[in-house]
Amino acid sequence: MNSAGVGEIITDDYGQLDGNITVSLSSQLKVTFDFINLSDEISYSYERNHYAPTGIYSNGRRFYLGLRYQL
Repeated sequence: MNSAGVGEIITDDYGQLDGNITVSLSSQLKVTFDFINLSDEISYSYERNHYAPTGIYSNGRRFYLGLRYQL
């Protein structure tokens, strides 16, 4: 007999370095630079214990450049 249920997913602790730099070009216009996961952390998840891995997530470093205009 098979039973279907919800498993217990465990995720290892991890930390990542995120940040934002904003430069005001005028009172209405700003340039923004955002960086996500600068430390390039990888996340691991398991089903109930470390012997049953379910996922390895490497999202990489991400960078965003933007303009903000306020009326």
